Amino acid sequence: MSTGEGAEEMEEDFPVIGKAIIHEHEEMAEKLALVLYALAITSLFGLYSNLKNKPKANLVSYIATVVAIIAVFFSQQTGTTGGEVRHTEIRTNSASADSKTEKITPTNEAEKD
Repeated sequence: MSTGEGAEEMEEDFPVIGKAIIHEHEEMAEKLALVLYALAITSLFGLYSNLKNKPKANLVSYIATVVAIIAVFFSQQTGTTGGEVRHTEIRTNSASADSKTEKITPTNEAEKD
């Protein structure tokens, strides 16, 4: 996130990229940061619970595992949206994806027969 602002300033004026795609990536990165902060706090609490042999230490470990799985999901989403910033071919709503699919027209059907 510390390098994202500088990169955003350079990239947002490119005609293919646009501010909406960068904003989507930025939003996912912020969500990921919140989940990672929660994971850090949960992990520290779990470490403390294990060291002090608290009865709910196993429960905290399970909670940390669930939060870690959620963090992996948000990491994947952040990486994908970051890749979409520069790689237009992987965007789900890109025009290049539409040009790769062949549309059947009456001319094409006659050629196939």
